[in-house]
Amino acid sequence: MPYQSLLDDLVRSSPHVQAALMLDATGEVVLSATPGGAARVVLAERDLLIGAYHGLSLTSARRAASRHEQGDVECLCWRYAGGAVVIRPLKDGYYLVVCLADAAAAPRLVDRTRAVQRDMNASL
Repeated sequence: MPYQSLLDDLVRSSPHVQAALMLDATGEVVLSATPGGAARVVLAERDLLIGAYHGLSLTSARRAASRHEQGDVECLCWRYAGGAVVIRPLKDGYYLVVCLADAAAAPRLVDRTRAVQRDMNASL
């Protein structure tokens, strides 16, 4: 299963990434990667809550887009004073959440997460 290596590569190649998460449709973390290594670092409760909370937002956005016949949502990005969050839907109800320490890095990570989304969907 290449999902873990995709998350690890995203974290390793992007210095502003604090956490990369793959969650299921219920908001439960399936896989995660952090700068310290997924096996060595326990995810902060904050990252778990961010993942689940933004999953609800993604579900709402996708329902609204469908209801108004606007196609599917490809990506959502929130920028905050202390960072940013990029979220991308995956096949079968899964989704990708990337937490960033620097909001200015968000545009580059939006592009980078597109490739991760494509590769994860190809493997699902």
